[in-house]
Amino acid sequence: MSYPMSTRARLRTAIVERGLSMQEAARTVGVPYGTAVNWRRDASKSGDDWLVARKRKASLTPQNLFSRALAAYERTLDEIERDPNLSPIERAELLVALLRRLDGIRLPRHDGKVVAR
Repeated sequence: MSYPMSTRARLRTAIVERGLSMQEAARTVGVPYGTAVNWRRDASKSGDDWLVARKRKASLTPQNLFSRALAAYERTLDEIERDPNLSPIERAELLVALLRRLDGIRLPRHDGKVVAR
């Protein structure tokens, strides 16, 4: 049986965006499980691995992004502090520039909403 491309797109959305299993996603969009597996395999061969995309999407929570940004800030701060080629003035200027950039970051609250500065 032939299905419209929109059905394949709905299947991908169910797996990647909603995090459904292959069985649940196939049932949700109304295609046989085997068809869903074939579509996922075809997409993966074309460079669109739905399961990798789902995992990547799940790792982009506000808390995870904030943790990654904080780790990057700490690495940058360590590099600035340890660089023997920087004069005290250059070091201070870099620290001020780093703090100014951080001031523009929008921080997630505990409820997942974003607080604008």
